[in-house]
Amino acid sequence: MIKRKRTTGDVILNILLIFLAVIFLIPFYFVIVNSFKTMGEITANNAALPAGLYLDNFVAALKSIRYGESLRNTLLITVFSNLGWIIVAPMGAYYISRVENKLCKALFALIIASMSIPFQAVMIPMVVVGKTFHLINSIPGVVVIYVGLAIPFAVFMCCGSLRYVPKEIEESAFIDGCSPFQTFWKIVFPLMQSTIVTVTILNTFWFWNDFLLPQILLQNKNARTLQLAIYQLFGENVYQWNIIMPALLLAILPIVIFFIVMQKKIVEGVAAGAVKA
Repeated sequence: MIKRKRTTGDVILNILLIFLAVIFLIPFYFVIVNSFKTMGEITANNAALPAGLYLDNFVAALKSIRYGESLRNTLLITVFSNLGWIIVAPMGAYYISRVENKLCKALFALIIASMSIPFQAVMIPMVVVGKTFHLINSIPGVVVIYVGLAIPFAVFMCCGSLRYVPKEIEESAFIDGCSPFQTFWKIVFPLMQSTIVTVTILNTFWFWNDFLLPQILLQNKNARTLQLAIYQLFGENVYQWNIIMPALLLAILPIVIFFIVMQKKIVEGVAAGAVKA
């Protein structure tokens, strides 16, 4: 393996990247260190290290945000929203990519156009439709809406991935007696794995961290996500930072673990895209 000699530009770039990494990690530092402090310590100096590990904060946070229930709701929304678009979007993209007619071209153009519409523009129509179909204050209702919002981007990505799937493979499957449904799920879908995983990771971060859509649709306390539960800790004049900080840490911990586990897949997806390009 040939080693490239480091230049002054490389050193400057590394220093800049380290500096940016430190800046992005500063909020995590404040959340972590203040999670183990008493309210008095936080008020005195929120940047200092804790004098000891004050774990009563976590006990209070677990009770205040009803962590088990909120975590369950967030997991249900994230998992089933991902399953929903994974079932629908790749099949839709497959049909659009393989059936070459004006209808499919118009449908693809409509899907691309819908990606440019800001969420704020569809909030009121979404609530009206949600009330009509009884999607308000229910986890399944939020899942249905998330799936609908996620499909355009997923179809766009899957259509790009299908361009690199040779049609000769599908023709061979047809000759062997596979139906179009079997051909897609047994032959084509596995070849789209890198794209599916990449979009799943992006959508998981969105579903898990989203605040606005659950805030609009979920008014029932029993259906609150982690983000809504934490929001309830912010009073008009009083902020219980000794409870808010551990609650934030408990909320981000699962998604950080997910990212660490899936980071290899993220790199593989980027690398696969680079090779195809």
